[in-house]
Formats: sequence, C-alpha cells, structure tokens
Amino acid sequence: MYSLVCLILDRPDVPVKELLKLWDLAIQGDYTGFSKKVQVNQRQDQSRFREQVLENFNRCCCLTSESTESLLEASHIVPWSDRETSRLDPGNGLCLSWIYHKLFDQGYFTLTNELVVQISEESKKLSKMSRFLLQKINKKSATQPIKNKIKVEYLEYHRDTIFL
Repeated sequence: MYSLVCLILDRPDVPVKELLKLWDLAIQGDYTGFSKKVQVNQRQDQSRFREQVLENFNRCCCLTSESTESLLEASHIVPWSDRETSRLDPGNGLCLSWIYHKLFDQGYFTLTNELVVQISEESKKLSKMSRFLLQKINKKSATQPIKNKIKVEYLEYHRDTIFL
C-alpha cells in the first residue's frame, strides 16, 4: 500500500485511475493475502435465541424434518437489523436447514398465518436446483412450534417487507 501512495505522490500529473491500473499490473500474480484488525458489533445472546428456536421445533427443520444439527439454523422472520424488540423473541424464529434459511431471508418464499409455504414469482429467476428445492416445499405446512407460537405480526412483516 505504501508503494501505491508513493506512486501517486511522485506522479501528480497522472490521473489516479491510471496509476491504479499501473499498480495492479505491477502486482499481478501476487497472491499474498493480508490481515487487519477491525472492530465489529457482535450479536449478543444469539446462541440463546438459536437454542430456544431449535427446541421450539424439536431440533428439526420445520419444512424438511432435517435433524442434523450442524445444518440447522435459527432464522429470524423479522430480520435482526429491522426491529430490536423482536431480536430474541423465539416467536420470531423458524428452525430451517441452511439452504431454506437463505431462500427465506432473500424473500423467495414466505409463510401464511397458518404456516403454509408460499413461493415467490421471483423464484423463476433462480437456478434449476433452487427452483427444485422451492417446489419441494411449495404449499407445504410447516411443523407447528412446540412452546412459543409464531407471531402473526412477524409473518405479516415478512410477507409485506421481505417477500419478493
């Protein structure tokens, strides 16, 4: 990085974009990575939320019955970043296998108030495999939670805000 700064200072007559291109050419083939220290915000009590959600669905994906715990995730219906007051509410969580968690978060499917899967029209733009996975759960009823009911207001939020 220091050499790039020197290059820019030594050649004030050359636009920075051109200097960056030259610098990229000079280091082409250099696959050395580097680390830097950063400060991040870490979600607190996320493990408690995960445990409560997995327990609420008998440690199985509520759509596929997958029970391999390393493949299960506690999915927020209302995203963590959207509403502080629902972050740790187990009624805002679904136990999903990782691939369905991603598809849910990206709005390719949602759930009705009765916990029936509804697929987005946007899913037609996905890969053949993703469309296949969504068709496997289309109109399927999710497993009912054991202890903490899923809150309708959270499902409505997902349908109105996240669902494509």
